[in-house]
Amino acid sequence: MKRFVYDKVTKEFIKEIQPQKNPLKSGEYLFPACSTDVLPPPLKDNEAAVFNGQFWNILPDYRGKLKINLDTLETSVVSDLGNLGKDEMLYSDYLLSDEYENYLIEQEKKDKINALLEQIKTLDEKRIRAVCEPSVKDEITGQTWLDYYNSQINVLRQKLSEVGYVA
Repeated sequence: MKRFVYDKVTKEFIKEIQPQKNPLKSGEYLFPACSTDVLPPPLKDNEAAVFNGQFWNILPDYRGKLKINLDTLETSVVSDLGNLGKDEMLYSDYLLSDEYENYLIEQEKKDKINALLEQIKTLDEKRIRAVCEPSVKDEITGQTWLDYYNSQINVLRQKLSEVGYVA
């Protein structure tokens, strides 16, 4: 005769035991309060058997694993049995997903935009000096420093347009 012990709170299978004979009554056995004679099902990785009072349900068990909220991109450790929320997934799965690939593409785009904006800011500072102190950059073409900086900024603005930046 075997008994299957489950957790008082989560009802999840803990262990199999052999009940003890009752020392006060011959032929009777002592059973733990949270136990059953219903055999739990075989489990795969990341599964737990949970007793519902009549039979065992199999629930996902990701406790201790890192999950990510797809709306906020915040990570946390899974602490409960059961399915993840509709807006959550295991972080390890996220790293292999299309969502993560799209996130990387968007981050790369933002990085390019920020780098181009920083270059424009630097050229704007030089352009201000060129307005105050007009001088010729190229004696042959007659191009001034202001003309040069303006043309460089136009090139950078074109690159911003190509990556989809809208001011």
